[in-house]
Amino acid sequence: MLRGFIKEAKMRKIILISIIMGVLGMVNLFSYIPSYIKEDILKLNGELHSKAIIIAQKSYEHFKGWDGRISEREQKVLFSSESFIASVNLFGKLVAESESFYMRDYLTTNLYNAFKYVADYFYQLKEDMYSLRISPYELREAEYILNDMEREFSSWGSSRNLAYLNGYYVKGSGDTVYLIRRVAVGKYEKRAFSDLESIFAYTYFTRRKKDPWKLLRKISLKTLASIPEGEKIKYTFEGKMIIEKSKRADRPVYLIQNGKKHPLTSPAVVERYGGWKKVYEVPEGVILKYPTGEEIK
Repeated sequence: MLRGFIKEAKMRKIILISIIMGVLGMVNLFSYIPSYIKEDILKLNGELHSKAIIIAQKSYEHFKGWDGRISEREQKVLFSSESFIASVNLFGKLVAESESFYMRDYLTTNLYNAFKYVADYFYQLKEDMYSLRISPYELREAEYILNDMEREFSSWGSSRNLAYLNGYYVKGSGDTVYLIRRVAVGKYEKRAFSDLESIFAYTYFTRRKKDPWKLLRKISLKTLASIPEGEKIKYTFEGKMIIEKSKRADRPVYLIQNGKKHPLTSPAVVERYGGWKKVYEVPEGVILKYPTGEEIK
């Protein structure tokens, strides 16, 4: 009973301080990782630690038992495996102790960054083992666990959490819009859209949302700069029907063909090209970029 009272008092203190600091603009209440996500991550981290220990033990026994000698390349694997164990240990400590740092708003917003270090150590170990044609079953299991951990992180809506931003759009200091895309566990890239048309066409054709701006998320320029840049995204409405995104009743429908917009003269013509379900609403700027071609009757 006393323990419950102390826990409740502690939570009240944390909430009160967070509210005061939030009012002052010093902390965001939503930067704290939810307890249910934290518990699942800690559980998975425990499983990962067990696999890491087995990998290190098996590697040592394998290399030592081969011919009684351990080569330099084999030593590299052994040290990589121990480094991986250490990274998993430290990550577990950071997650477990994150609540005690609530006044600094530091660890809570950088836990995913800490997870990325764990992933980096894992991939270094994987590369070193593959160079010697070694691939224990536990190595694959460890990668599965890392995937599960990242999936837990994806539910945490923090602007510094790339797992959460995966698949969303972000903006830089100018007009450029980027897609955040996952490459591997803990590894992401940003892909710039070539223009406004590419943003809308990509959103429609990948069957995400009708309004791409609902996929836009805020991100700091520092975080954006830290993400490697991938290939640009270039999509067009070539061969598709488009209409201006507005509430005007007299909006014409165009067929984009050979780089021109061709007005369709009647609803019957629209039906001939697939019907209204095949007409894409786009900003006026997308329509204006195309020169007008002949009417289609």
